[in-house]
Amino acid sequence: KKTGTNSYEIEHIWANHHEDYMDEFPQEHEFKAYRDRIGGLLLLPKKNNSSYSDLPYVEKYPHYLKENLLAQSLHETAYENNPGFEQFREESGLCFRPHTEFKKVDLDTRQKLYRQLADRIWNPERLRLSYGQEPAPIVEEEEELYITSAVQTLSQVSALVSKEQREHYERQYPKKVSEFYKLVGEGLDFIKKQEWDLTPKFTANYCGFYRERNPIFGVNLIGQPRFAIWITEEEAEKFNNECRFENYYQHSKYAVYPIGTTLETLRPILEFACEKKADKEREFAMEFLSSVGVDNPTDEQIEIIIKTRSKL
Repeated sequence: KKTGTNSYEIEHIWANHHEDYMDEFPQEHEFKAYRDRIGGLLLLPKKNNSSYSDLPYVEKYPHYLKENLLAQSLHETAYENNPGFEQFREESGLCFRPHTEFKKVDLDTRQKLYRQLADRIWNPERLRLSYGQEPAPIVEEEEELYITSAVQTLSQVSALVSKEQREHYERQYPKKVSEFYKLVGEGLDFIKKQEWDLTPKFTANYCGFYRERNPIFGVNLIGQPRFAIWITEEEAEKFNNECRFENYYQHSKYAVYPIGTTLETLRPILEFACEKKADKEREFAMEFLSSVGVDNPTDEQIEIIIKTRSKL
């Protein structure tokens, strides 16, 4: 630790205001203990830390762009026009990712990153390598590339893609394909946990998760890979308090959310999209059954029509 005007301090990413985090930590002692975890800490020059340490995360994380790369990596801008960092991120397998907000799940993610960094820096294999060489990436088996054992590893996600489509991704998006598969894996994991009946379908520019014939959400490949939800622009605007969308693609009818946005953050919007599609499918089935003389259909009859229509 340096002293004097060039000294450094430990920065808590969460300001010490329990009242701002009561939705996740009803008890103050729980908040204070979690706030001190290493995943929620940075090392910053004292003169800078004191000027914005008490600000809410959304106000102070842009300031991190002026600091060391570890701090910068919280911001999505650090991943743009930074080929050296992107190459290191891809080759090392380290789970760097931006965080447009910083909740409990985000702190947990940073905790994993710090642990991976420690494993890499203090890897005994380094002692057996020539100067300038780096050890192979360390990927924890139970959480490989953010895809838990509940779903698939990166290679298993890749196996879901046709050979032709896989070659297209590798040819057109060589620096994005790993992140793309990683986000698809997160989507599959989330779907499994919610027990939603959604199926992945891969296209030239995205992977969509479909309910019967209708896409609900997916991973967009235009620009940096990020999550997209098939809702109207007006509906997306209504959810801006939960999560503000970044772009809206009128031709495809989906909203794209900022890099680093988690599916947990998007949960209210995803639940709305699922319910909306389910209501439309049920409405169509009831209208069809009514047209053939079935005025009071059972749930089983409605489900048969929905499934039959999806196969047409």
